[in-house]
Amino acid sequence: MKDLPHVKIRAEGRLERLDLIELWQRRDLAIELVLSDFRMRHRQTIIGIVWAFLQPFATVAVFSVLFGYFAKFPSNGVPYPLFLFSGYLIWSFFSRGVLASVQGLTSNVPLVSKVYVPRAFLIMAPIATAAFELLISLVMLSVFYLYFTTLPPKTIVFYPFVLLFAVFVILAVSFWLAPLNALLRDIQLTLPSALQLMFFITPIVYPISLLPEWLQLLSYVNPMTAVIEASRWCLTDAPPPSVIGFGISVVVVLMTLLPGTVFFATRVRVVADRI
Repeated sequence: MKDLPHVKIRAEGRLERLDLIELWQRRDLAIELVLSDFRMRHRQTIIGIVWAFLQPFATVAVFSVLFGYFAKFPSNGVPYPLFLFSGYLIWSFFSRGVLASVQGLTSNVPLVSKVYVPRAFLIMAPIATAAFELLISLVMLSVFYLYFTTLPPKTIVFYPFVLLFAVFVILAVSFWLAPLNALLRDIQLTLPSALQLMFFITPIVYPISLLPEWLQLLSYVNPMTAVIEASRWCLTDAPPPSVIGFGISVVVVLMTLLPGTVFFATRVRVVADRI
């Protein structure tokens, strides 16, 4: 009996917060959810994890022909396929992470309605799976370095911090949209179109220097602009993101993420009854 966990039941106010201590204590459950999510994503596929290589490679190849060869978009002195890949890779992580985590509650109805699992894990597990696939896709980066006979810059050591910031951006979106999606399924129907629009607003296929100067700073209101620019700085030795612009993105993420955790913890209580 001494080894059993103690659960304290207490009355909660209208506003709640994520219990970070509980999340840490149940981290083994989080690992199991990540492994389960990864297996389900690649179950009944012929080539399995190879899709993590093929999908970004095929997309970069097509876009390189369209925007690099025909449209002649500039690439800050970097070969355009490498320029595009360095931005598209982390965008793909963001897109997959948002789509999967926003549906984290609705795609795990038994875990939400029949047993107790920290609901935040259902949001975080798909993000961890997408991060693992991104790390696998980074192997393709070595192919680009070899093909263009270039070495990775020293700034590549900062890439994990860029990835961490991208995780915070995904959580800032998902903590708001996941409970809303459980109550209003219109969210998951409109989200793919919104992400496609956001793809072209974010400087992925073109450099941010192509925008007017006043619009460059304004574009950092979209935190993925800071993520893409920082990713290119780490992987291609491109110019670093604007310090002021990056600061704007950090403020936007914090102003979204912190109240988002409260909204998620508060609204998730009613999700089990209405999902």
